Amino acid sequence: MVERKVIIDKVVGFANAKLSEMSGTNPFVLVVRPFIARAINNNITKFDSLLKIVQDEKDMIDIEGIMNEMVDNLLVAQVKKYPDVLGGVEIGNGTVKINIPMLNKAVEFDTDDIKAFKETLIAK
Repeated sequence: MVERKVIIDKVVGFANAKLSEMSGTNPFVLVVRPFIARAINNNITKFDSLLKIVQDEKDMIDIEGIMNEMVDNLLVAQVKKYPDVLGGVEIGNGTVKINIPMLNKAVEFDTDDIKAFKETLIAK
């Protein structure tokens, strides 16, 4: 069980670290980084609202159990494409692929990435 505020802080830290990593190797990401960072910061409250729905009376969340179920579901899900979300998103067969508009690239997460992210969230 992890406190909701800790999860939010770790998600923001993780996103900022990945953004720094990407902007170090891609000039376009470096230029648009202020927009991406503000989008993350302006929308983290939506994620926080989602977490509030699943927290217990002590503001704790079974993030490990939730993430384990997500991985299990991602492995068995058939690929579904969502072309109108961002630059296009595909979910299923163990991966989440997010196309990045104007870069002609995609970010792909597999179950190992999600497990590693889970470990980041539950680490003390």
